[in-house]
Amino acid sequence: MNLEQILGKRAGYIRGKEALFPSSHILLSLLQGNVCAVDNEERIIMYMMYACTREGLSFSRNRKDFLFQQCMNQYENLEGRLSHTKGKLIMKSIELPLRAFDLYVKKEYGLAGKILLESIFIYNEIFEPTNSDIIWANLEQNLNLLRLYVDSGNVKQVIQNMPQIIDEYYIGIPHGLNNLSQKMADYIKNGNLSSDEKYHYINYLIDSLIKKITKMKSENNKEIINSLLDAVTDSAAYTHLKLLNQNSNDDLVFNEYYFFDVVIPKVMDLFILNKSGYYSQNSKNKKLIDDFLINAYNLKVES
Repeated sequence: MNLEQILGKRAGYIRGKEALFPSSHILLSLLQGNVCAVDNEERIIMYMMYACTREGLSFSRNRKDFLFQQCMNQYENLEGRLSHTKGKLIMKSIELPLRAFDLYVKKEYGLAGKILLESIFIYNEIFEPTNSDIIWANLEQNLNLLRLYVDSGNVKQVIQNMPQIIDEYYIGIPHGLNNLSQKMADYIKNGNLSSDEKYHYINYLIDSLIKKITKMKSENNKEIINSLLDAVTDSAAYTHLKLLNQNSNDDLVFNEYYFFDVVIPKVMDLFILNKSGYYSQNSKNKKLIDDFLINAYNLKVES
C-alpha cells in the first residue's frame, strides 16, 4: 500500500478502536460500576456528590476559593448521609483528587502528592475483579502524580521510570512505582484485560505526559520529549516502535514498520509522522499526513 492508502485505512482503524471506549471521566465510570450495591437514596446522594466535585474543580481552577470551600462543605454534608462502607470509600477516593488539585493550583506539590496517594491506597482496598475501572482510576491518579513530578522539576526521574510504569499496567509485574496492589497486578497478569483496553489507557497516560512536557518553559523541550519517546519504546508494551521512533525519517524503516494497525499513542504518532521523510518530501504528502491527524485524532498541526 502507498502512503495515502495506509493513512486512509489507519484513520478508520483508529476511529474503530476509540469507539470501543466511549469518552467519559474515569471517576464517573468508577462510580457507575459500584452504585448497584447501594439503595436508591444513597445512589442519588453519590451522584450529587460527583456533580459537586465537577463544580468544585471549576471553582478551584478559576481560584474562586470561597465557592470551592462551600462546595466541599456541601460534599461533606452529603457524605455524612452515606451508610454503605464501600460507598463511603468510593466517594472519598473521588473527593481526594479534587482536594489534591486545589493544592496543586496553589503549588503545594508535596501535600497534593500525599493526598493523591491516599486515593490510590483506597483503590487498592476496594478493588474487585468485577470492576476493572478501579485499575484505570489508579492510572489516572498516578498520571496526576507524574504531572506533579514534572512541575516539581523531576522530569528526568519520570522519564527514567517510564518503561516500568508502562509495563506495570501492561504486563502486571509490579515495580512499586504505581502502587498497584498484588490483587490488581495478578488480575492484569492473568490476562483479564484485553490489549485494546490496556493500550487505550496507557496511550492516554503517555499522550498526557507528552502534552504536559510540551507546555514546560524549557529550552530543552525537544530533547526531553525525544528522551521520553525513547523511554516509552524501552517498555515491553511499545518495543515494536523502537526502530520506527529512532528512524522514521528513513523511508525503508518507515515503510517496514508503519502499518495501518500499528499501536502508537496519538501524540507520539504525530511526532513520528512529522519526523518522517514523507512529511518533508512534498506538499501532497504533508497534506495527506495533516488530514490523517485531523481525521484520526482531531489533531491539528501548528504551521
